[in-house]
Amino acid sequence: MAPQYTDLELALNTLVTQFHAASPNLGPTLTVAEFQGMVSKDLPTMVKTAGEQEGLNELLKEMGVEEGHGVTFENFWVLVNSLASTQFGLLQKDKSVKSPLIRAEFRRTQRSSFGRSTQGDKCRGGAAAGLMKRRGFQTAAA
Repeated sequence: MAPQYTDLELALNTLVTQFHAASPNLGPTLTVAEFQGMVSKDLPTMVKTAGEQEGLNELLKEMGVEEGHGVTFENFWVLVNSLASTQFGLLQKDKSVKSPLIRAEFRRTQRSSFGRSTQGDKCRGGAAAGLMKRRGFQTAAA
């Protein structure tokens, strides 16, 4: 009998397979163009490229990608970590609101500011989202 994978196991598998699928030769690294295509295709509601090459270059640098090198899975994980940390922070804030009506309003306002930290750049996810926005990437509004 085939094993039944959990949602978390499937999510991890999806991250790995989508990364490899972004490369035509299924190689261990992506070119910058392949990476940018993957982000546009597979993260369209969380990250939008603004089209500025300088912003993309800065994001790649912050991800640990050296100039002229490809994007490794470990580099990609820096972005995943940033996005997941931001989402976690938003969900934690949402849980602290008690009233259903206030919680609904909080969710609505958070969707319009997804990826922006209310604590400035002190929050790791907020800092990365702020960096992404300043460098030519923008978090998408829902």
